[in-house]
Amino acid sequence: MSSAETALNINDQNYINTSNKEIDSRWNSLERLYSPRDVQKLRGTVNIEYSLARQGAEKLWKYLNEDDFVQTFGVLTGNQAVQHAKAGLKAVYISGWQVAADANTS
Repeated sequence: MSSAETALNINDQNYINTSNKEIDSRWNSLERLYSPRDVQKLRGTVNIEYSLARQGAEKLWKYLNEDDFVQTFGVLTGNQAVQHAKAGLKAVYISGWQVAADANTS
Protein backbone atom coordinates (compact mmCIF):
# COMPACT_ATOMS: atom_id res chain seq x y z
CA MET A 1 0.00 0.00 0.00
CA SER A 2 1.45 3.39 -0.98
CA SER A 3 1.76 6.26 1.48
CA ALA A 4 -0.95 8.13 -0.44
CA GLU A 5 -3.31 5.16 -0.03
CA THR A 6 -2.43 4.95 3.65
CA ALA A 7 -3.14 8.67 4.10
CA LEU A 8 -6.47 8.25 2.31
CA ASN A 9 -7.40 5.35 4.58
CA ILE A 10 -6.45 7.36 7.66
CA ASN A 11 -8.54 10.30 6.44
CA ASP A 12 -11.48 7.98 5.76
CA GLN A 13 -11.13 6.58 9.29
CA ASN A 14 -10.99 10.11 10.72
CA TYR A 15 -14.20 10.93 8.83
CA ILE A 16 -15.88 7.82 10.21
CA ASN A 17 -14.77 8.79 13.73
CA THR A 18 -16.11 12.34 13.38
CA SER A 19 -19.39 11.17 11.87
CA ASN A 20 -20.18 8.79 14.74
CA LYS A 21 -21.03 11.55 17.23
CA GLU A 22 -24.42 9.98 17.89
CA ILE A 23 -22.64 7.18 19.70
CA ASP A 24 -21.08 9.58 22.21
CA SER A 25 -23.75 11.13 24.45
CA ARG A 26 -21.60 14.11 25.43
CA TRP A 27 -22.42 15.74 22.07
CA ASN A 28 -26.20 15.39 22.42
CA SER A 29 -26.75 18.92 23.77
CA LEU A 30 -24.66 20.60 21.05
CA GLU A 31 -26.06 21.90 17.80
CA ARG A 32 -23.48 22.09 15.05
CA LEU A 33 -23.90 24.25 11.97
CA TYR A 34 -21.41 22.16 10.04
CA SER A 35 -21.09 18.51 9.11
CA PRO A 36 -18.26 16.08 9.83
CA ARG A 37 -17.42 16.30 6.12
CA ASP A 38 -16.96 20.10 6.50
CA VAL A 39 -14.51 19.48 9.32
CA GLN A 40 -12.68 16.87 7.24
CA LYS A 41 -12.24 19.35 4.37
CA LEU A 42 -10.47 21.79 6.70
CA ARG A 43 -8.01 19.25 8.07
CA GLY A 44 -4.49 19.19 6.71
CA THR A 45 -3.35 16.57 4.24
CA VAL A 46 -0.11 15.75 6.03
CA ASN A 47 -0.57 13.05 8.66
CA ILE A 48 1.75 13.46 11.63
CA GLU A 49 3.50 10.24 12.59
CA TYR A 50 5.57 9.82 15.70
CA SER A 51 7.86 7.17 14.24
CA LEU A 52 10.26 6.82 17.19
CA ALA A 53 7.39 6.33 19.63
CA ARG A 54 5.67 3.88 17.27
CA GLN A 55 8.86 1.87 16.73
CA GLY A 56 9.58 1.75 20.47
CA ALA A 57 6.03 0.66 21.25
CA GLU A 58 6.13 -2.05 18.57
CA LYS A 59 9.46 -3.32 19.89
CA LEU A 60 8.21 -3.44 23.50
CA TRP A 61 4.97 -5.16 22.40
CA LYS A 62 7.02 -7.79 20.55
CA TYR A 63 9.20 -8.42 23.62
CA LEU A 64 6.19 -8.70 25.92
CA ASN A 65 4.37 -11.13 23.64
CA GLU A 66 7.24 -13.32 22.43
CA ASP A 67 9.48 -13.64 25.49
CA ASP A 68 8.67 -15.23 28.83
CA PHE A 69 9.95 -12.10 30.59
CA VAL A 70 11.82 -8.91 29.84
CA GLN A 71 14.73 -8.34 32.22
CA THR A 72 15.27 -4.70 33.08
CA PHE A 73 16.80 -2.38 35.62
CA GLY A 74 15.82 1.06 36.83
CA VAL A 75 18.17 3.93 36.09
CA LEU A 76 18.53 7.36 37.63
CA THR A 77 19.92 9.28 34.67
CA GLY A 78 19.74 9.26 30.91
CA ASN A 79 23.43 8.39 30.74
CA GLN A 80 22.80 5.24 32.77
CA ALA A 81 20.00 4.33 30.34
CA VAL A 82 22.40 4.65 27.40
CA GLN A 83 24.95 2.46 29.21
CA HIS A 84 22.33 -0.22 29.93
CA ALA A 85 21.18 -0.20 26.31
CA LYS A 86 24.77 -0.54 25.07
CA ALA A 87 25.23 -3.45 27.50
CA GLY A 88 22.39 -5.28 25.76
CA LEU A 89 19.35 -4.82 28.01
CA LYS A 90 16.12 -4.98 26.03
CA ALA A 91 14.27 -2.57 28.32
CA VAL A 92 15.18 0.09 30.85
CA TYR A 93 12.88 1.69 33.42
CA ILE A 94 13.42 5.43 33.67
CA SER A 95 11.49 7.25 36.38
CA GLY A 96 10.13 10.47 34.92
CA TRP A 97 10.37 12.53 38.08
CA GLN A 98 13.86 11.25 38.83
CA VAL A 99 15.24 12.19 35.43
CA ALA A 100 13.43 15.54 35.51
CA ALA A 101 14.82 16.30 38.97
CA ASP A 102 18.30 15.51 37.67
CA ALA A 103 17.91 18.27 35.03
CA ASN A 104 19.03 15.64 32.55
CA THR A 105 19.32 16.58 28.89
CA SER A 106 19.98 13.06 27.54
